[in-house]
Amino acid sequence: MHCTQCGNSITETTKFCGSCGQKAPVGQAKASPGSETGAAVEPQRTEQSQAFKRSRTGAKFTKCEASRPDSDGEINFDLEAIAINTTGDTVRLIQSTCMAINSDGHVVACGGQNEEFVRLEPSDSQPVSCGWFRISKNVLGNDPTKAKFQLFVSMFTREFAQITPTRVPQPNEGLKSLAVTKKFDGLQADLSINTWSTNESDGQVTISWGLMVLNNSSKALPKITLKTELLDEENAVLEQTDSSTTLQPGGVEWMESSFSGVRRGQAKQAQLRFSIASYSLLECLMTESTKTNLSND
Repeated sequence: MHCTQCGNSITETTKFCGSCGQKAPVGQAKASPGSETGAAVEPQRTEQSQAFKRSRTGAKFTKCEASRPDSDGEINFDLEAIAINTTGDTVRLIQSTCMAINSDGHVVACGGQNEEFVRLEPSDSQPVSCGWFRISKNVLGNDPTKAKFQLFVSMFTREFAQITPTRVPQPNEGLKSLAVTKKFDGLQADLSINTWSTNESDGQVTISWGLMVLNNSSKALPKITLKTELLDEENAVLEQTDSSTTLQPGGVEWMESSFSGVRRGQAKQAQLRFSIASYSLLECLMTESTKTNLSND
């Protein structure tokens, strides 16, 4: 059995194609165990797992050109695309993945997942990375001129919160703990922050912290980012670091790091400032390339 959109092989119980995200036709999926009617069960979509929808306005290729095959039969493809914010919200994160589909409808190459932090207002556009493709002509199918590319684009909005700076404990003060609750668009994250300092052999100080994030809600948090800044007594940033994670409903994540080589004088007056951002999915789009300049020669 094959997907009606991209031709990818799927099973009778498939709800969404693993290649292009197309929903399986009604009746193609078997009833779930315990179903009394025996009718096909419609998949339950959530905000974070919605299928990609075909787009002619929200995402599109602007360039799709192929080089002539080299002596090894390899072809370089030059691809460019844009994403257009057709939602009513400001987009702060764009994730994109591009796939090469041969003339028989099979995926033969993937450009990997690309991620870019942006500020894209409604109706504005943004170039999207398609990855780099070098493909053997032999895998492009019986008619290489019918090979195409599919681009999958996910757009996210952002909720941002900054935690009041906390003084860095000195090496002889032991562990310092802080509990904070932050809400993001109806989602709640409980934060437990521990900070401590240790002396280094050269008289400098290592400042460490650990932060536990609990998604105390029924919705997934597809991306949580944490920025930690070390501030001096005038709130100037001495050092900073970033980390990110994904949290399922009820999920817990421990995030930790440290600043080493901090001068003892700086450590006495230093503070740690934590900024946390939660990204929520706005829209999933899929678009196909137009014909390339590839020939059968």
